[in-house]
Amino acid sequence: MLTHELVPELDLVPPGTYERLLPDAAEGEVEVWKGNDGFEAYGYTAGGYFWAHFPDTAAFRFLGDDSRVAAFPDAGARPEVVEDVYYRNVLPLVLQLRGHEVLHASAVSTKHGLVILCGLSGMGKSTFAYALSKRGYAVWADDAVALEIGDDEISAFRVPFRLGLRKDAAFFAYEPGDRDRDDVAPLRSPILALVILERSDEPHAPLANIARLEPAHAFPALLPHAYYFTLSDPARKAQMIDRYLRLASSARTFDVRYRPGLGEISSVLDAIEERVLATS
Repeated sequence: MLTHELVPELDLVPPGTYERLLPDAAEGEVEVWKGNDGFEAYGYTAGGYFWAHFPDTAAFRFLGDDSRVAAFPDAGARPEVVEDVYYRNVLPLVLQLRGHEVLHASAVSTKHGLVILCGLSGMGKSTFAYALSKRGYAVWADDAVALEIGDDEISAFRVPFRLGLRKDAAFFAYEPGDRDRDDVAPLRSPILALVILERSDEPHAPLANIARLEPAHAFPALLPHAYYFTLSDPARKAQMIDRYLRLASSARTFDVRYRPGLGEISSVLDAIEERVLATS
């Protein structure tokens, strides 16, 4: 498995050999993370550790250093499900807590760098990434893109992933593959463009309306797609805001509003290739 050196490994703790600490044992405020579908998870500190509890799956325990992450499964939770929640949901929070910025996004690799597809759940990140892969752009990330934002350079590093097409899988005749395939190297890549995906509900709207955002508009557009464990630390919050300001100032960012419908996706992809993937 190709894994970046900054990605901590996961230890599955056997049931019956531990005492896990749930939100009612929290030492301070409990962060509540909500999804579009009513899903909730919880972040908190207890017993000297940070915890992320995903009900019916596991409670994950970790520190702010580079140590491994421990998973304490709920009764009946399958190991492969616990691992998938770790890589898809918990790892981005761990990396952010440890000083990195992570976008809720998918990404495809081009010869000039990554095209990062941001969007809320259900906006089509995985669908567009997979559809672009059929045009020769390798899927490089799904659900989480970890960033390295330095003073002079901005790049991204890969974390293990498994593409989650869900309801669109049948349309593409997609068969879920193994996590972290070897054919989507490199582990680190520059960024060609950032895309904010949004669905348009207007019946007479164009199939795709693509607008390049100025940095002042790109910054607030990117922030809702940033993973964070907590915003209670003023210094870490200020660092996060400064980094996203630098990202918005240096990377080409596009707002892509498209009319939903898989039958129209080819025309939307044509527009994205023409406007976003072009390097001029």
